[in-house]
Amino acid sequence: QAVRLPPGIEKFGPNGFRPPSDARFVIRVIDDARGKMEDEYSYYARWGQVVGTEHAPDIGYDPRQRPWYRAAIAANSVAISNAYVFSGTNRPGVTLSRQIKTSDGALLGVFGADLSTDTLSRLLDQIRIGSHGIVFILDRDGRLIGYPDPNRTIVRQGDRVYVVFADAVADPL
Repeated sequence: QAVRLPPGIEKFGPNGFRPPSDARFVIRVIDDARGKMEDEYSYYARWGQVVGTEHAPDIGYDPRQRPWYRAAIAANSVAISNAYVFSGTNRPGVTLSRQIKTSDGALLGVFGADLSTDTLSRLLDQIRIGSHGIVFILDRDGRLIGYPDPNRTIVRQGDRVYVVFADAVADPL
């Protein structure tokens, strides 16, 4: 997994530590070669310049069990997840995923790309529809995954973050 770190992120990685101050992105590798799922994060300032690493043995997380992975296995095209909160950044978004196969059709795995509601919101904030219109995006269940103000796409309850349903946003548009 490749992750661009959001500016000012306080916690990240398997241990929830602050990333190195000059880290801009992370390469995460989950491997079960030793019989248990191990998690390794390599922090990069730029490609080829590692500025920190973190390791967590036996994480108990298997991406092959996640809905986005299973959807890609079942589809013969790109699968798009419902909105959910990403474990790494604690921010919501959707995952686009697709099978990776060899030329003879053997399954190698699944490629997934996370698209955060923050990114969608920045894009939507730049689009103008008339003098008062807005653009927003809903998932299949009616959750607000794209809206010009990203803070209105989520609600926090204690340590948990949830993606809001569109009818929960106080906006007449």
